[in-house]
Amino acid sequence: MTLSVMALSLVFADAKESALAEAGFEPETSLTMEKKPVCRIVYERGKPYFDIGGRRYEVSFYNTSQFWDGRNPRLRKQVEYFKNAGMHLYGLGVNTPDAWMSDGSIDFEVALGAMKSALTFDPDAYFLYSINTVLPPRWWVERNPDELVGYANGKVSIDERECMRNCAAGSAASAVWRRDICDFQRRLVEYLESTPYASRIFAYRTDWGINHEWHYYGMFGYMPDNGKAMTAAFRNWLRKAYGGDISALRTAWRDGKVTFETAETPSVEMRRRKSASPLRDPVLDRAVIDYERCHAEVLRDFLIESNRSVKEACAGRALVGNYGGYYFGVSAPAEGWHLENDAVLDSPYVDFQCSPQIYGEEARRLGAGQYARCLLEGLRRRGKLSIQEADKATSTSGSRYSRWTDNREDDLALLARDFVQTLCWGCGFWYFDFGYGFYADPVYADYFRRIYEIWREPADCTSVSEVLVVGDYESVMFSHVDWPATERGELITRQVNALANAGVPFDSASFKDLASGTLRDYKVYILPNFNCVTPEKASVLERIRKRGGKVVKVNEKPMTRAELIALFRAAGIHIYCDEEDSAVYACASYVGFHCGRSGRKVIRLPRQAKVVQVYPERRQMGNGTEFSFETTGASTFLFRIEGQEPLADNVHK
Repeated sequence: MTLSVMALSLVFADAKESALAEAGFEPETSLTMEKKPVCRIVYERGKPYFDIGGRRYEVSFYNTSQFWDGRNPRLRKQVEYFKNAGMHLYGLGVNTPDAWMSDGSIDFEVALGAMKSALTFDPDAYFLYSINTVLPPRWWVERNPDELVGYANGKVSIDERECMRNCAAGSAASAVWRRDICDFQRRLVEYLESTPYASRIFAYRTDWGINHEWHYYGMFGYMPDNGKAMTAAFRNWLRKAYGGDISALRTAWRDGKVTFETAETPSVEMRRRKSASPLRDPVLDRAVIDYERCHAEVLRDFLIESNRSVKEACAGRALVGNYGGYYFGVSAPAEGWHLENDAVLDSPYVDFQCSPQIYGEEARRLGAGQYARCLLEGLRRRGKLSIQEADKATSTSGSRYSRWTDNREDDLALLARDFVQTLCWGCGFWYFDFGYGFYADPVYADYFRRIYEIWREPADCTSVSEVLVVGDYESVMFSHVDWPATERGELITRQVNALANAGVPFDSASFKDLASGTLRDYKVYILPNFNCVTPEKASVLERIRKRGGKVVKVNEKPMTRAELIALFRAAGIHIYCDEEDSAVYACASYVGFHCGRSGRKVIRLPRQAKVVQVYPERRQMGNGTEFSFETTGASTFLFRIEGQEPLADNVHK
């Protein structure tokens, strides 16, 4: 999600009034008799659902976050398409500065505006309600200068509205900011839960950091946070980490003068590595590594505290989650990552995480694989939900934002790629267009209808992958040093992009997921940027080798597509399709296929099965271990595989 926060200036009140006046609709009257539903995420044979008051919904929907504007005719038109297809879930919400008044009160009419408007378009709508706290109200900033993010490489600008620059933002380390924003969220949600609209809210999302995504402010050239709040938090962290032993701190830092009272967050110069290696030195750079660990824990604790305020305010009735958990496609210093994501996912206050897929031509162009940015198994093994964000502009939208198409046929190929990959991965996705109306052309109406027919079919989305990509968050703090942090970030991302075109489905997990012992066995384990090797980690890898798994560390340069295919053949991994410019996704019930150009394509199955093409249209493909089909230009297909059971050990232990 990478649009300027300056675009967040939509005012919902006008939209609400005009939409209600047109429709003559009174939501409060219609919703009064409805009960507030208890909402859960449930998996059935690897396929996730939103359970809303006992009724199951598919985990895909249309999201505008804080950009809902009922006056936009394009938005109105595409909502009609979603509704007619049977998609009744929407994401919308409120801008904190619009609703949080200088006397501390909340303008609840502003908070309700988007839902009132949306219900005039779709009376059957349910909402994921997001609370945008990216920029605090100006009055809060002026009253709390000591509680802001500090910039070691710049000064705070109270007038800067672009969150990727040196804007005025509440520090994650500030007890005052955390108290105030959690209190605001608690009061807001308690009010929403007291209204008839609560019967239509199935989830809440809290937003903070750059582009709503919990990336730390200043990660693009301003880091680290040297504000008073973070400095105090760092000193407290050091006291605990070193048990109050000043001699231990001085020895570790190689500094005979430092004290717990005078230690500072690292300067810009300190953050730069002190050795010739592209990696930080665990001895020479100990002060910086200490800060990285402190920083990651502060962010973790704030996110959990933020979610807890919402979860408790709705008495646990609704789902709560955030953007977060990115591992692929993050070319930023370590402070911009979510390095404590395993602990975040362990929290009972986090039910889902969402993120766009990897950006850039290598990932998103026609024919590319476009993998998820998160480590999927970490969510699935905990029964939590990964929601992918489909945010590419269509050719009919008039927007150039992340646009890779020039005609409707290619639009449909990429939209279908979003659909088939998330279905095969056993996760969800939302369409996100910043409220502009990317999907307002009539050609998309039939597409939505067709994919929702498929979504509703019972299916086994259990993984059939024989390859696991393992991401080590701890290694990030030793390698992602400066902005632009392209060297190691590109290694990770280019490796997964090459994998996405190597003809095999693959899973992804963190090293802590791997060490947990809850994952099943794979034939090949690929570890990109694995440079922080401890005895404990080495022991985990040795156990994998003893069970017959092949461990491949990728630390210098990514393996090419050809090298990966050779590796997979040597390891006895089934390759569904080895054609260049093609991507394969697979689960127990489906094989998805995307390609960038015309030709005759061949898919080979690991065992004999009956094959039915279900998208773009239905037709019988025969019974066997191999089938072929013709493509015209960029194309996406989905095949139902019947009679092929998943591997016996293909479940979490």
